[in-house]
Parts: sequence; C-alpha cells; structure tokens
Amino acid sequence: MDNKNDNVMEFSYELYKESVEPLIRYKGLRSLHLIIGHPPFVRNSNGGFEPLSLEMEDDAGHTHNFRFQKITGHWFHNFLNLMFMEYFGLEKEDAEDTLKLYLTGERTQQIFRLDSGTLIYLRMDAGFTGSGMVLTAVPVFEPKLSLPSKIVSLGELLPGLVLFTGCYGSDRAYTMYSLLLAILRESPKKVSIVEQVPRYNIDFVKDSLVMRRIAFDPKTTYFSELLRALTTDVDIICLDDISDPKAFEAALKACASGKTVFGMLGASSIQEALDSILLQYEPSKREMIRYQLSVAIRAIIYQQKVPTTPQVEEAMVPAFESVSGDSLQKFIAGYEPGSSDAVGFIKSVPDDSLSFEQSLAEMLSNGIIDEKTVQIFSRTTAGNSPAKGA
Repeated sequence: MDNKNDNVMEFSYELYKESVEPLIRYKGLRSLHLIIGHPPFVRNSNGGFEPLSLEMEDDAGHTHNFRFQKITGHWFHNFLNLMFMEYFGLEKEDAEDTLKLYLTGERTQQIFRLDSGTLIYLRMDAGFTGSGMVLTAVPVFEPKLSLPSKIVSLGELLPGLVLFTGCYGSDRAYTMYSLLLAILRESPKKVSIVEQVPRYNIDFVKDSLVMRRIAFDPKTTYFSELLRALTTDVDIICLDDISDPKAFEAALKACASGKTVFGMLGASSIQEALDSILLQYEPSKREMIRYQLSVAIRAIIYQQKVPTTPQVEEAMVPAFESVSGDSLQKFIAGYEPGSSDAVGFIKSVPDDSLSFEQSLAEMLSNGIIDEKTVQIFSRTTAGNSPAKGA
C-alpha cells in the first residue's frame, strides 16, 4: 500500500488472484479491464463500467475501501508474463514469446481453464487509450429461474430458426442456453456454438457433443467459424450474433438443410428485430429474404429485465414475449419493415404465443415480482412507454 491515508494501493497479480477473481466469479462483475495509463476498472452485472475498488483490512484490522494507481507499461508487461506462466503453465521463454504475439497484434484473444474448472477469457486491445486487456471469468451456466412453459415447448417446433432478441444486458445468452439445455435433456444432440466472446462455461452438456468455436486471431473470423459449423455434422448451431447479412443468410441455408439455428440479435422489440434484418436489404431482394425467413422461422423471443421482490436472489429477471408457429409466419408475411409504432411491441398474440403481459402475470403469481413492477412495465398501462423499463 502506497498511501494508507488516501487508501490507494498498487494493483498486483497476487491481488487479482486472491481478491478480484472471486469478485468476478461470485459477485456479478463481468470483466476486469487493464489499460496502460489508467486505473483498473470493471464491468458490473448491469453492463456498466466503474473503477475497481475493494473492501480490505489495513494492518490495524480496520476495513477500508481501497482504490488503485494507474497501470504503467512496465507493470502491464510483467503482469502478462506472470499470467502466461501461472495460468498457461508456460516456461519463461515461451511466456515471453507469447507476450510478443499479443503486443504485436498477431494474437488478440485466448480462453484458458483454471485448476478449479473456471474459464478465463483474455482479450487484448490497442486503441486510442493505449494498450490494454480484458480479463473475464466466464461464469458456469447454472439455470435458476425456469423458462415459461410456452418457450420451453418451442423445442417441439424444431428444426428451424429461433431468434433471441432484447437490449444489451437482457441475458439473451442465458435464455438461449436454458432452452438448449431443456432440449438436450430430452435427447442428446450434436451442438456447435459460434461465439465472438464466451458468455458461459457450458460444460453442463454431458451426453451431447458440443463444439465451441471462438476466433482467437485476426486470420480466423466469426463468419469463417460460422461457415465451418455449417459444414459440420451437427443438429444445433448457436450463434451469438446474427445481425450481419452474411451470417443471417448462412443461418437460413443451415435451416434449409434441416439444422436448428439459435441466433441472438440486439433489438428493443420483436418488430425492431425484424426491421434490423429486412431493412439491410434492397427492396428488390427484401421479398425473397422475407419469404425465406417465413419458411425457416420457428420463434422470436424478446426479453426485458424487470426488478424482483426482495425474496428472490436475483435483483433483476427477464420478462418475455414470444411469437411462434403459424402465427409468426403469417405475421412476417404481412409485416411492413419500418412500420412499427413508438411502442413497437406486439399487443395481442394467438394462444400458442406469449405476450409480455402474460409473462408479467405469471411471475406475479409465482412471487417473483410485485404489483408495482407489473404496473410500471405493463404495456397496456395508460401512458406507459417501454423506455421506462429499458
């Protein structure tokens, strides 16, 4: 500690292993960011950034909230060397060679496993703020709140395309893997997961073959890994980003060949998700894509987080809206891109789908949320806007 009066301390590798890593693993911190010339900072469970600080005891046994000094280039290089030797088990010379690969940009990311089974994802960046890295402890996937029965039953409609949409931080990946787990519990499948970054440790699949594809260097792109998955003998392909037209069209081809594709797409409503797909194409091609989508699509699942009651462990949980089956195909066939209103949500759905109000009512009856939350987030409440709950 450099100055006890100011509660400032130097960040160290030992401090990371003993204090920060457990915070990332157990306290909802998503990742640790280390950038030369800046103090360390973290991304919390709500997706926001904040300076890293720790509650620790001083030499007299008093608890203080400590902050950290700016990271120097010398410290940064030494920290990486220690990581490669401690986590990767590399010899000193091999660690130095690996460090050069990262510092020159030849290698940008890597995932590795601790003895405890925890996955750590390392990403190196060089931007306007200087060289830096992001360390993310990939949480073990542990489903706690069950999905609505209408979403679980979507597994009966497959193969085909299932879109998972919602704003950033809505836990779309959690829902995607929850539905995947529900399907795999019924029957083992071959699964290929194509990710730009790992979101969960998915070793929960014991009886199914799961291949995880992450681009670890500039020569291997997300799209190339997707194409490789399409040519592999698998039953289900999970994609963490389906927004690019090339990725989307590849997904449609996979569905046409009899595969199931789970794809995530950032949007604030089901309509906006459809807009983000269709409006990328010229009108002359849009009708063909619309037709292919209407044939391949099985469901669109939208979710938005809402606050829970004090009795629930999680502070926020997703409420859902889904459209599926024949009603979804008819909806897409008659949908006009860009025509969604300011609310932009489906207000009435057939019996085989799930409205946002139905999802709120189900959580209310189970004691997950209270009446006040229903009133705030319900889209039928007079004067209510989705922006209140975004």
